[in-house]
Amino acid sequence: MRRVAGLLAALLVVAVLSGCSVRSDIPPAVPSRVPTGSAPTQPTDGPTAQVAAGWLADGRTIGVVTWGSSSCVPVGGAATVAGDTITVPLAAAAGQRACTSDLAPRVTLVATPDGVDPTQDYDLRVVGSEVSGEADLDGVDGLAGPSAPPTDGPSAGWTGEDGLFVIVTFGSGCRPRVEDAAATGPAEVTVTFARAPHGQMCDMSYGPRGSVAHVSGLQESEGVTAVLNGDGLDGVRVPVVGEN
Repeated sequence: MRRVAGLLAALLVVAVLSGCSVRSDIPPAVPSRVPTGSAPTQPTDGPTAQVAAGWLADGRTIGVVTWGSSSCVPVGGAATVAGDTITVPLAAAAGQRACTSDLAPRVTLVATPDGVDPTQDYDLRVVGSEVSGEADLDGVDGLAGPSAPPTDGPSAGWTGEDGLFVIVTFGSGCRPRVEDAAATGPAEVTVTFARAPHGQMCDMSYGPRGSVAHVSGLQESEGVTAVLNGDGLDGVRVPVVGEN
């Protein structure tokens, strides 16, 4: 009887461990809309880390860049503004279990709070159990901000880190991956998105997906145009707003 009981206990352990295995080669889907309240309202500060940020979608959206696992992008809550400080809560995605062990810049998209004028400079503060930090978010002349009409067209913006910019495209819940970004003119960068892995499963949602790209060799720091190829785009040209 003791031998049978021991065998049953061993089988139970194997079953539990098998049920907890998680595939780490499939990145979590990006939310189909810009999150406005999915992170804790009173998050505790996590480890201080490097943060960068840029304006997107005519100032209606802020791309918040943090560094960590490329397969586990933090989820943004409702951003708030007080004076010249914008606070963005970040949290781990719901149900997130396994993350790749790489260290890469990844962007979280958050809606620009009402009352923010993206032509002015702001201090951006990130809070949350996953990561905390601060970044400068410089104003860009001509941006409309939260009052800008919604659009499903791509957009791009500089982050304040040398050569680093963020991109928004629209499509399914599978995030596009930047394969290459190269200077193809004094004020032009060509961005190529990688082909989706064979057999990759994507949900049928439609919404904004954020990507991060880095380029060197540009001769101009303003008035740069990004040429987007791949992921259903073929030579689409968008301005990279702000200054490199």
